[in-house]
Amino acid sequence: MDTVRGWLRRFSARAEQIRAYFTVLLVEAGVDPVMPAAMATPFADAVAAVAGAWKAAASRWPDIGEVSPWQLACAASQGRLLAPTWP
Repeated sequence: MDTVRGWLRRFSARAEQIRAYFTVLLVEAGVDPVMPAAMATPFADAVAAVAGAWKAAASRWPDIGEVSPWQLACAASQGRLLAPTWP
């Protein structure tokens, strides 16, 4: 069984891949996309990219705003964001 610590470790290990994936999603979904500012760590950059993609999608499709950024991340990664085989 995975723990939150394991999930965070997995997220951290693939932070650059997550950042890149959700930055592309942000650009593709956004009407006038705003890139997130650079953060202090790759982990924070990845979190900012997920939030930015959510914001871009919500600005284009208002019903998306009814779900959390992490629900969008789960849907965009087909439920495999923290799976051993993603991306």
